[in-house]
Amino acid sequence: MGIDELGLIGAAIAVGLGAAVLPVFVNAEVYVVAIGATVNSRPFLALLIVIHVIATTIGKAFVFQLARKGTNKIRMVEPR
Repeated sequence: MGIDELGLIGAAIAVGLGAAVLPVFVNAEVYVVAIGATVNSRPFLALLIVIHVIATTIGKAFVFQLARKGTNKIRMVEPR
């Protein structure tokens, strides 16, 4: 596995996490279409998409937990 493949794997993780946290600015569907148009190896393309899906799921779980418990930790005044 060369540096190009590692770069594409890193990009898949970064775009997956970015699409989960900032979906307005990072579009996961555009990434998948662009990577599908540029990668020639079908097994490697499938691997990239699976890595991207896992990273997006982890990012969404983080956002869910932040929305669920994060507001209580940020709040300075305790509710009465």
